Amino acid sequence: MEKVEKEKELVNEENKEQVDEGKSVDEQEEERTVEISEKELNELKEALKAKEQEVAEYKDRVLRLAAEMENLRKRLDREKQEHVKFANENLIRQLLPVIDNLERTIEHAKQSENMEGLIEGVEMTLKGFLEVLEQFGCKIIEAEGETFDPMYHEAIQKQESEEVPENKVICQYQKGYMMNDRLLRPAKVIVSCGKAEKKEEQPEA
Repeated sequence: MEKVEKEKELVNEENKEQVDEGKSVDEQEEERTVEISEKELNELKEALKAKEQEVAEYKDRVLRLAAEMENLRKRLDREKQEHVKFANENLIRQLLPVIDNLERTIEHAKQSENMEGLIEGVEMTLKGFLEVLEQFGCKIIEAEGETFDPMYHEAIQKQESEEVPENKVICQYQKGYMMNDRLLRPAKVIVSCGKAEKKEEQPEA
């Protein structure tokens, strides 16, 4: 049986060779091209499959990053709202002792006729209040005796003066304040317009 099978294989190979010999060179080349094309097609299918998997992984990563960014945005929005809501919390906390001192001064004034003690208590409270404001960058604008500056001063009146030079602040009607180099309120001041001009005496007719 084995001998018969081998003989059949030999016959088939001989027939194949005869068939190949009967084909033109172009036909044989076309068959090899088809075989190569099928191999390349399979390789391309495998490459496409790998790329599709890679795209799916990137898509999943992008979706996760988008979700993380959305969560971060929501968290930042919450923190911003909390910050706006409690922005002055530290300032108010620092002012509470000032309020306590002011209340004690008022209670003491009600039980005493000593006005000097009342004035002293109010002055100490005011000093403490201003110190708290300074801790948070709020400072008084120095105006009296300074050269008038429209950036920081608001002239409510001009006044002749023998002692104060022209364009100098004679006195401060209302204090001005700065907050970290930003103007909160200009100082209202009275500005000198210099010495009064003496009128020449007219000779009698």
